[in-house]
Amino acid sequence: MPRQAALRELRSYSDAQNQFVERTQRFAERYGIENDEALQLASIQWVLQNPDMHTACISAWSFDFIDKIVALSGTRLTAPADELLHESRSTLSTQYCRHGCVECSDSCPFDVPVSNIMRYAYYFEAHGQERHAMSAYAALGGRGAAPCMDCAGLCAGACPHGLRIQTTMLQVHDLLTLA
Repeated sequence: MPRQAALRELRSYSDAQNQFVERTQRFAERYGIENDEALQLASIQWVLQNPDMHTACISAWSFDFIDKIVALSGTRLTAPADELLHESRSTLSTQYCRHGCVECSDSCPFDVPVSNIMRYAYYFEAHGQERHAMSAYAALGGRGAAPCMDCAGLCAGACPHGLRIQTTMLQVHDLLTLA
C-alpha cells in the first residue's frame, strides 16, 4: 500500500477508534457502568431469561461473582437493563468479531483465519489468558495475520458487522506476538 494510502487508513481507523471511545464513555455514564461486571451480569441475565437459549457458558473468577450469577436465575431483565444491552450491542457491534463467523474468509487471498485469531485476542484481553492465547496464535505458524501487513486490503467491507478486518488483524498480530 502506498504511504499516503496507509496514512489515510490509519487516520480513518484512529478517528473511528476515538469515536468508539466517546460513544462508550457516554454509554457508561448514561447507565452508571463503573466496571465490566454490571454489563456481564445483565448479559448473563438476558441469556438466562431467553427461551431460545439453552446453555450459558460463564467464566467466573470468584465465589462472589458466582453468588451474583446464581441470584439471577429465574429473574427477568428490567426495562433499563434491557435498554442497556440493546444500546451496548449497537455501540460495540463494529468492534466485535463474532466467534465462528467466517463471512470474511472468502475475501482473504492468504486464508488468514480471522475468527480464530480474534478468539485468541479475546482470550488474551478478556480472560487474562495471555500465554494460552499467544501459544495458540504461534501454533498457526504462517497462517497468522502477518500477511495482512503487505496485503492490498481485499477484506475491506467483507465483515457484515463493520469490523475493520485488516487493521484489527495487524493490531492483534502485535498483541499476540513477541516483538
